[in-house]
Amino acid sequence: MRCVESEMLRAVSRLNRASPFVVVFSVLALCLSPTVLMLALRPNEAGAFGLRIDTLLIALAGSTLLLSFPRRLWLGLAILSPWVLLAPLESFYVFYYGKPTDVHVLGILSETNSEEVFNYLGFKLFPLLGVVWAIAGILFFAIRKACTQTWEWPFRARFWVFCISILILAMPMVSVVLDPMNPPIRAVVEADVHEDLGQASVSPELAALAELYPLGVPLRFYSYWREKRTRQSYQAQIEQFRFGASLATPPKERRIHVLVIGETGRPDRWQLNGYPRETTPRLMRQSNLVSFSDFISPWAWTRMAVPVILTRKPATNRSAFFPERSLISAYREAGFKTYWLSTQSPLGVHDSSIALHAAEADVTRYYNPANYKLRGGVDGDLLAPLDAILGSDESLQLIVLHTLGSHFNYSHRYPADFDYFRPSLGDLPHADLHDRRQRIEIGNAYDNSVRYTDHFLAEVIARLEATGATATLFYVADHGENLFDGECDESGHGHQTEFDFRVPALFWYSERFARAFPQKVELAQRRRHAPLSTTSVFATLLELGDLQTNGDSLASSFIHPVWTPASRMTQAGLDFDRSGRDARCRSLVVVGKVH
Repeated sequence: MRCVESEMLRAVSRLNRASPFVVVFSVLALCLSPTVLMLALRPNEAGAFGLRIDTLLIALAGSTLLLSFPRRLWLGLAILSPWVLLAPLESFYVFYYGKPTDVHVLGILSETNSEEVFNYLGFKLFPLLGVVWAIAGILFFAIRKACTQTWEWPFRARFWVFCISILILAMPMVSVVLDPMNPPIRAVVEADVHEDLGQASVSPELAALAELYPLGVPLRFYSYWREKRTRQSYQAQIEQFRFGASLATPPKERRIHVLVIGETGRPDRWQLNGYPRETTPRLMRQSNLVSFSDFISPWAWTRMAVPVILTRKPATNRSAFFPERSLISAYREAGFKTYWLSTQSPLGVHDSSIALHAAEADVTRYYNPANYKLRGGVDGDLLAPLDAILGSDESLQLIVLHTLGSHFNYSHRYPADFDYFRPSLGDLPHADLHDRRQRIEIGNAYDNSVRYTDHFLAEVIARLEATGATATLFYVADHGENLFDGECDESGHGHQTEFDFRVPALFWYSERFARAFPQKVELAQRRRHAPLSTTSVFATLLELGDLQTNGDSLASSFIHPVWTPASRMTQAGLDFDRSGRDARCRSLVVVGKVH
């Protein structure tokens, strides 16, 4: 801190001798530093609007517009000062993740607390605060000097700077209006609050503007506010909804139930299900574990698949919003303390419909400072907060862990010491999910991500065992994935193939749970090879918790005595079990149209 203080004093000394030009240049340089850093970290990419110089010019125009708005220079500096003070924090994020902050970051900040921020930043916090404090001192003396010296913009200079800034900023806006392939700005600004939760909140051009600093910050806050308002509107609609849930029998000992929602799972890549590679070595040694071999998800998109897991939403319902609460609220009604811990996002095109239900929990926390497109946190980051929850004296707990599992880029989903199968995507300078030439690296990286999921689940189970409670863990992935299987040229998900819909699912139970509910355990083991679907998870989780609801049958639970197999419909309206299969990619097709 002494070093920072001495540097600040020297800077202030130089400032006292500085001209208005030097002051303006220095402040603009600080304001542009996040954008310059972003361009420096993307040497092989064009700028947001084509040429890299365009990106820098637009960012500069946003700063000069604020600076030249008032005639007195001290007032312009004061207007610009918040962005200058935030620039080190923005640069810190850009440096670590290669992109600017966004709606995801704003959502996490709104859900976190000071202790979690300190745990994330660690000792980096003090240098960051020192830099912000030094810049604040420099800004104070700059504004004071501009005020006492009565520095003002020459009329002609201010006029031309202001007009040129407006012109540069108008160029991308005009392209939005004139390009017939893009939605008009009016559709963005005047969008109805009841639009589908899966719809993007801004056009591509405005999204590109939102990446710039400081110009894009208001757009990020606008997107954040808009998505929050939409979510709150839906929350208000289900505010009075109740399941009338209660415990069927009074608990005599502590009960803990954990639901782990996986991401982009392939059951045939799990050693536990017969895969020849050692992708689940720890789960292979685990007792009291049931792996379900014929489990599907009706949707291959996260935002549609996860609500089916959490609620009574039918598989064929195509709305992003389902007007009922989730199993989290049912557990709360029955007296459980509920938690939602996530390495996914609190807001965004793929996340808002899920966050709607996450907000039902007593405690909702997001632990990944970057979204799924970047190398951010890994699922193991949830273990420390899980320890704190399990270490409490609460007698009834439901904990939902929403993980990133095996979402592309697969090599981002595990630490370096889990890069077991090589070569993997981490060995390539540019990973491309759709480049068949990277098929070997894609497959190896995917298997590494499964091996890390094995580690994560084994660690959660070990922690549950250590509590000595009546405990269960249920894991299921939201959807599957294509990995250039056979001669098929498809990768990723959403292609209507069998690999899109088959998902891994498993059930672990403690010895105390087995003694308290032997029939539930016996039925789970008996139906390990039955045709199951995520549409049964809601009822199954309620039955695992020994919950009952008013007038609601839990017969769709596959650990219910009278459960019977039902049609397994998928997003395209095809029955998974009665549809034919395309020979090349195993795509679901109407029987009689198999090629």
